[in-house]
Amino acid sequence: MAVSDVRTRNIYLSDLVWAEVKRRAVIENINASLLVAYVIGAYLRSPRDLNIPMRRAKSKLEDTLGGRTVHLPDQLYRQVKELCRKKGYTISVLTEYLLREYLGLDIGEDMRVASTTR
Repeated sequence: MAVSDVRTRNIYLSDLVWAEVKRRAVIENINASLLVAYVIGAYLRSPRDLNIPMRRAKSKLEDTLGGRTVHLPDQLYRQVKELCRKKGYTISVLTEYLLREYLGLDIGEDMRVASTTR
């Protein structure tokens, strides 16, 4: 993959998830962006329906959200952007959910949607 195929993206992730991503990246001897790209790519290869909110309200969070700079391949970003457009949720919400699953973290109430709302 050429360097020009990778661009800087800003994804909103909770402090807890971002800290765990960085910790896991060190353990796996990769950088955080590669870990995020791996998790998103794995989902895109085998997508499933998720019952997640369209957006997350900061006021509902116990943990704060922050814009995290990640470097993602253009093709991967275009694919996840299109999937999120079709499903009606943001890339940040999907990424937070997938990372929580991958890292074995609790899927908090702010990441769940009652089945009657969709």
